Amino acid sequence: MHSTHPIRPLAAAAPLLLLLAACGSPGAATGDATLSLGEISHLQTFDPAKANTPQIAYLRPVFDTLISSRGSGEYGPGLATTWTYTGSDLVLTLRKGVKFTDGTPFDSSVVKANIERGKKVDGPLAAVSYNLVEKVETPDPYTAELRLARPGPSIVQMLSGVPGMMLSPKAFNDPKVDRNPVGTGPWKLDAASSVEGDSYTYAKNTGYWDPSVQKADKVRIRAYTDAGAMINALRGGQVQAGPVSGAQVRSAEQSGLTVERDPGLPAGLLVLDRDGGTVPALKDVRVRQAMAYAMDRAAINSSVMFGTGDADGNLFDDRSPAYEPALKSSYPADLAKARRLMAEAGHPDGFAFDLPTNPVFANLAEAVAGALGKIGIRARLVNLQAGNLAVQLRSRKYPVAVLQLPADDPYLFYQQTLSPKGPYNPYGATDPRIEALAARASTKTIRDGAAEYRGLYRRAAEQGYVITLVRGYRMLAVRKGVSGAIPVGTAPDPRNVTAR
Repeated sequence: MHSTHPIRPLAAAAPLLLLLAACGSPGAATGDATLSLGEISHLQTFDPAKANTPQIAYLRPVFDTLISSRGSGEYGPGLATTWTYTGSDLVLTLRKGVKFTDGTPFDSSVVKANIERGKKVDGPLAAVSYNLVEKVETPDPYTAELRLARPGPSIVQMLSGVPGMMLSPKAFNDPKVDRNPVGTGPWKLDAASSVEGDSYTYAKNTGYWDPSVQKADKVRIRAYTDAGAMINALRGGQVQAGPVSGAQVRSAEQSGLTVERDPGLPAGLLVLDRDGGTVPALKDVRVRQAMAYAMDRAAINSSVMFGTGDADGNLFDDRSPAYEPALKSSYPADLAKARRLMAEAGHPDGFAFDLPTNPVFANLAEAVAGALGKIGIRARLVNLQAGNLAVQLRSRKYPVAVLQLPADDPYLFYQQTLSPKGPYNPYGATDPRIEALAARASTKTIRDGAAEYRGLYRRAAEQGYVITLVRGYRMLAVRKGVSGAIPVGTAPDPRNVTAR
């Protein structure tokens, strides 16, 4: 039976937490094999069908994924030992001898049940994951055949994340499943030792199929939404590893912490009104190219990213199959050329449009507006609430957007931003050359479609549809004696971490 202990409320545990803060965490100070990790977001739900990607750190200890991610388009075995993608199907060969912590065997019927439940629940990731699957066939207990509703090589990436986490079917109807998860992972939630809204403790799953990854008896993940509090907790030993921002790197390193880096997502401009429906000037490729030449990536990296990013014109880092070396130095800052292109396009005095931003991208948007102003383009900043930017972009109110570009999967990025039906292509703009390349790529795995993706994103850059500015890094501050703490989203996957 799985635990039904309620997670303790924060107020009731406050004296204990103050004592721990004063004495140092058990894992860091007394060596009781507890791995303590910091996280920057709060848990919303433990239910994979309802969770979003930022929640993944809390779910990783409890759940295995069908496919494991190794970063930048590389994948390895998980609950599936092998898989084959054909364009219309994804066939999974499943691992034998795996059980959930409630004793339920893992097999193909579980995969089928989880995907069907994901489609019904219609959580935040359903549209790009579960709903790609038309049906699941189970010819035997260890083969799951996913029949796709449309070509979707990104299904492999999706199944290496939250949608690939398998929940025990016995927990489907548990009204408390969002706080009472049952998975096959290396640890299981210790609800009695967890504090709602503050920290979550996980105890070792003694029946786990791969004991080699259980390097700690317990894992504790604590939320720190204040950047200063995270650094102080790392300094004091309350946590052994946790995410930090570029502004905190120097302070962390001066405190004797090691900062581990892994390429993150780039930030840049998306020209949404590429056909000039609301701002006619944007239909001219010379105008879009002028906007690109107006950007001083090195200056933006220095002012916005504190010099910790890469001023690179590539959407994808050099480990990705979609990486195009020629784009690394594309559009060097050149105001004279930018102004000449504006004049050739018939807009020597520029034009104006509203540029949306929110607190997350405010500094970047200000830098972009300043750069555009130097070539006569008046970008009027419109401040939106955090979390509201994506919705507003779909309203067709804004012809250009500044945002973090979702470029972790090349086919998914095409679907979201360049496809005529993409949520970040609200004007429905289309480019026949891009559509032809995407159609060919859709029938192949991401790696086999490398040539198509490189051509696709070279075309997007040359036409000025996407203007990449700077790539940030996922960064973790790590205490001495901790190894294997690689930034995988935010907090590291505890399977990889050793602490002594």
